[in-house]
Amino acid sequence: MKVSFALVCEGSSDSSLIPHIQELFVRYGATEVSGEYADLTCFPRVGSSVKNKVDAVVTLMPHINVIIVHRDGDGVGAVGRELEIIEQTAHVKGKKIIPIIPIRMLEAWLILDEQAIRDVVGNSGSKVRLDLPTPISVEGVRDPKVKLYQTLEVASELTGARLKKFKKRLPAMRRRLAESLSPLGLVSQTESHARFCSYLKSYLNAVPFVEGDTCYRRSAT
Repeated sequence: MKVSFALVCEGSSDSSLIPHIQELFVRYGATEVSGEYADLTCFPRVGSSVKNKVDAVVTLMPHINVIIVHRDGDGVGAVGRELEIIEQTAHVKGKKIIPIIPIRMLEAWLILDEQAIRDVVGNSGSKVRLDLPTPISVEGVRDPKVKLYQTLEVASELTGARLKKFKKRLPAMRRRLAESLSPLGLVSQTESHARFCSYLKSYLNAVPFVEGDTCYRRSAT
């Protein structure tokens, strides 16, 4: 099965998830996968609503057969965000809409792999304690982005002027962690990631659903 998807993000930095999503599709049986970031920055009138973004993708990227909508769970939670996506995309025909909702934000998926964190800061052999959350506890971390950046700083073992210079590279390191996020890693043990994977599997297994919303209802029951 060939899959062509567009990733609709809250911010451009989250487009770094595309390689991870492509690998998941292949692992679940897709024979050919192409993924694109829905860069709508050139169309300011589109706005920030899921409805407007998805409508723009349908118009501007007609070759796409799957639209993956990324939304942070924040304080709303996965179910709340999914209902929001259902309501705002119910009118879409001929495209499959799949949510990807890290709890609370993408950084919660990036802070679990200890070795990846040590590698990305260039201190692979370090033994400094990082105090990382577990897959079960990470989704309760109040601000995963702050926690991730603090952890990267600790892992670097830098101080003074070198640490100050290092901090300017934190967003780039975050992106590299997302691009190299392994489907086989600890992220696979988080509830939010498992939920996303279940939608991909349902789509690839051709489970019947009505224009994109039964998959949400099925997983919530």
